[in-house]
Amino acid sequence: MAEAAPVEVKTAEAPAPAPAAAGKKSQKLKLTPDVLTGPQRAATVIIALGVDRASRLYKYMEPDDVEQLSLEVAKLGFLDSEQTEEVLNEFYQIGRASCRERVSWYV
Repeated sequence: MAEAAPVEVKTAEAPAPAPAAAGKKSQKLKLTPDVLTGPQRAATVIIALGVDRASRLYKYMEPDDVEQLSLEVAKLGFLDSEQTEEVLNEFYQIGRASCRERVSWYV
């Protein structure tokens, strides 16, 4: 599979440090693909597709869905290429399973 482009996903700030850790800097929580919402995963795929391919896909979607997905894309922070690849592999597996179901339906 080709190297996926990094995708940005905003992360939540870690809770305030406990008194024992007061001297340490606060760290951002790492947002991993397994905790992404469905819309965030869809936005990750859209970003990985790039502007041209995404716009071709948008033509087949309802305007409300395009708007919602575009908002998710705008809200995304950063996902590194490994995290993006996990989301894309999941997307591929779902599509592959869907195709197998359709083929078995006709056979």
